[in-house]
Amino acid sequence: MVQLLKGKVEIIDLGGATPTITTTSSESSNDGGEGVSGDDDIIPSSMPSPQQFHDQYIKYRKPVIIKNYLKYATHNDWKVVKQEWQLGICEHLNDQDEICLEMKKREFEMTEYWKKRFGHLDVFISELRENGLSHPPNYERKMNFANVIDHLRIQEETKQAVNSKWLYVQQVPTSDLIGITNDYSIPNLFDASPYSILGANTFFLGTTNTRTTLHYDRPLVDNLFLQIYGEKIWKLYEPQEGVNFYSFGFDTKYSHVSQIPEIDQVDAEKFPLFQKAQLLCEFILQPGDLVYLPKGYWHHVQHASMSVSLNFWYY
Repeated sequence: MVQLLKGKVEIIDLGGATPTITTTSSESSNDGGEGVSGDDDIIPSSMPSPQQFHDQYIKYRKPVIIKNYLKYATHNDWKVVKQEWQLGICEHLNDQDEICLEMKKREFEMTEYWKKRFGHLDVFISELRENGLSHPPNYERKMNFANVIDHLRIQEETKQAVNSKWLYVQQVPTSDLIGITNDYSIPNLFDASPYSILGANTFFLGTTNTRTTLHYDRPLVDNLFLQIYGEKIWKLYEPQEGVNFYSFGFDTKYSHVSQIPEIDQVDAEKFPLFQKAQLLCEFILQPGDLVYLPKGYWHHVQHASMSVSLNFWYY
């Protein structure tokens, strides 16, 4: 279930009878301030229809997090993803050591599932900096998927690059993983949006501390991002904050990416405007949660664990 760390964003909670929203005080600062509890933005705990989703969120380009989306959809026979994809949910366990052992077991089972299912395929993956940062220039290379899984297992266990290589299965088109689209259904939230069509559907698999530097999605697209396994920490900024982010020039293919490598360790002399940027929110996306990211929103994403995600881009 999603955990809001800083800032303010609407959350639709499908996990219980009473939704809860965590917000912050209205005091503005670059880091968003300290999180406090509040009830001024409580959202009804029912799944919005496609028309409601369009009228309330897509139309106004308003981000929203749907907590427990996967659990709700599965219980309502939407068959969003196959059972083998849902190994990350251990809510029946209470003891921390038991959870840790169970997660390691499930992590192995999950990666073994991918290895058996797609190990015969060659896919393009990203080779990042040795510290796990995805920041230009990144390098793409084609690798056998079974070898990628073996590499990621060691990378996750050691929490460091393997043979000086930090790999990330980043935005792999699902069309490259032949048959994977039979494992899940496309969310219906955009079905009532008259000007939106599904443009791309991609798959992510990465390890703890893999980080994607501050960027917005290009071309300008709406993004439905579904967390399947593990956790990701998101930092979200509104489009107008881009003037403070020192994006690469429009004469490059990275004009949607900030030149600032690590936003938690910003060189204030080199990037002084960043201090003016206002963080909209910071949250942890957990297994089964979905976030709607409207066009142009800047975001920084960090893996808090090994992680599997799907996203759906709408033009």
